[in-house]
Amino acid sequence: MIAGSHDSAERVSFAASLLKMNNVHISQVYDGKITPLSMQDEFGKKNVWLLPYLKPSTVRPHFHEKEIVTYTDAVSAVLGIIEVDANSRNILLTH
Repeated sequence: MIAGSHDSAERVSFAASLLKMNNVHISQVYDGKITPLSMQDEFGKKNVWLLPYLKPSTVRPHFHEKEIVTYTDAVSAVLGIIEVDANSRNILLTH
């Protein structure tokens, strides 16, 4: 589950650590990195990337070298640093 444009990331992720124990995964407040949930099934490894709704003001502090003004700038900056494993299936859950 990810936070959207009308959700508070803090509120949505409130019980994330507790729910994770029951295989319910909630994206955390953006802290400068996106870590995939890695899972295995009969077809091999799959990575699920939880990308919450990102505001430029939330992303900007983590990318001092980039000019982040628009929402597109913010998403581009974040997606530009993730390390996708091309040998696995990758799923991006985003708003």
